[in-house]
Amino acid sequence: MDENERKDAPQGAPEKDNIELRKSKRGGRVKKVLLIILAVIVALIVAVVAAILILRGVGASKFKSAVMKEEEVKTVKAVTYDEGKTIEYGGRTYVYNDDVIHFAFMGIDKTEFTTEAGDRSTTGQSDTNLIVAIDTESGRVSLIAVPRDSMVDVDIFNAEGENVGIAKLQLCLSYSYGDGRETSCANTLRSLARLLYGIEIDNYYALDLDGISALNDAVGGVEVTVLDDVPGFTEGEKVTLYGKDAVRYVQYRDKSVFNSDSTRRQRQIQYAKAFVAKAFSAVKNDLTFTNTIFDVASDYACTNFDISHAVYLVTELAGKRDTLTLRDEDIHVLSGEAVMGEKMEVNLDRTSVFETILDVFYNEVDNEE
Repeated sequence: MDENERKDAPQGAPEKDNIELRKSKRGGRVKKVLLIILAVIVALIVAVVAAILILRGVGASKFKSAVMKEEEVKTVKAVTYDEGKTIEYGGRTYVYNDDVIHFAFMGIDKTEFTTEAGDRSTTGQSDTNLIVAIDTESGRVSLIAVPRDSMVDVDIFNAEGENVGIAKLQLCLSYSYGDGRETSCANTLRSLARLLYGIEIDNYYALDLDGISALNDAVGGVEVTVLDDVPGFTEGEKVTLYGKDAVRYVQYRDKSVFNSDSTRRQRQIQYAKAFVAKAFSAVKNDLTFTNTIFDVASDYACTNFDISHAVYLVTELAGKRDTLTLRDEDIHVLSGEAVMGEKMEVNLDRTSVFETILDVFYNEVDNEE
């Protein structure tokens, strides 16, 4: 090629080709980076889902069946099969509802969970004792309220934590024989099981008095119609409770009045129903409000609930939040005879207790099926 031909050749073509090549390579690198990022995001999502499923499975395993013990059931002339899952009573057959999960709730008469080693007077008592049962299939919520003065066999522990025997005492005193925290809760669960025909209660949630104020205000206050004379309130008036007023309403009782705990318990049940209704309403609008409740209560609670319990409950009830209900007929206050001994004593009606457990934890089946 001579000099003229070289002059006529297109100028800058190789440079243009290089630019296009560089753009192509950059585009390829960007795509690779995006694919890597996408792969990482997918991997993280898979990991999170896997973790949730694992935690959910672990949480589910911690909610055990609440079947009654055969030796206990015999005392009301009932017959059990399948390790307590099938019961024949009064000519009818009942089968345990595997969709029901449950836990014990305890309201402790202290403002915080502290105790001095070996000093039973500082541990407090469980003034409120509830069994909370949730049908994860239907969304039905049931409460079984056990009077604090119910007489029961209580394990007695000395200052060193050694079991030194059993005594017939009020249920509320079970909590005082412990460390004011975990061992007190465990001792209360043992006493509850003895009253409730041996059902195993593995999970518990205990709340101190300050926790009532915190939870009450977390739902924006709770409205009630005052049931009886309480300092600062007039019977029949409609009020919205906030802060310490909520504590006073559910805690106060006139100790000079015979069996005053029964009237206080009516207020506690009324308050619990109103609180749950407001909390359910909030959860229906925003499922994450469940986490808010747990977070608020955590500073005032003693519990064996962990993240696996929470994940299981939230995921299990997510699809049922519109059907969660606490109806009047699903609130059971165990009945019995109240007598004044050295202290107030309530001797529970054992047949009534048995039938309550059947109603909450078992389903009646057609014997002709």
